[in-house]
Amino acid sequence: MLREVSEQGSPMQRERALSALVESGQFRGVRQELADFSTRPSSREPGAAKQRVICHADYQTRLPGHQVRGEGDPATGDTAVDEAYDGSGATFDLYRDIYERNSIDDRG
Repeated sequence: MLREVSEQGSPMQRERALSALVESGQFRGVRQELADFSTRPSSREPGAAKQRVICHADYQTRLPGHQVRGEGDPATGDTAVDEAYDGSGATFDLYRDIYERNSIDDRG
């Protein structure tokens, strides 16, 4: 649909459609990179300790952004950052303690 609008729409519609296509392509690229990363064999032993890293993208589309909190760091006072940190720890504990896995795919 966006390709059609980028070819047949008004100048403003074409500009917006092209912009959306570019951003969509960037997101697809990031998703592919993450998928490639997630299928690599883990270098960590099963049952390894938590290694959380929370990043902030500074309201941009480039990922992963810059690190705002890492494993063992004190709370930042930023509610979203601290909730992400605590929530990822709870998820880790759930997979380890309840599902007896070291990750969603059990690859670490």
